Amino acid sequence: MRAGAPPVSFAPVCLAGLLAAVRAARADVLVVGARGTGAVTHFLLGSVAEVALKHAPVEVLIVK
Repeated sequence: MRAGAPPVSFAPVCLAGLLAAVRAARADVLVVGARGTGAVTHFLLGSVAEVALKHAPVEVLIVK
């Protein structure tokens, strides 16, 4: 994890805010980026893009 990055525990809060903004904007699609971390990092930290894909009320486009 790079220096100055927020702790992992903030990810659900950020995601909740992101999904609320999608609903408020009445968006048709949510575009998120994926950094492509390694398997171990993905296992330990998870993926905000993956959670967004599962919980977003609209279509999700993940850009790598």
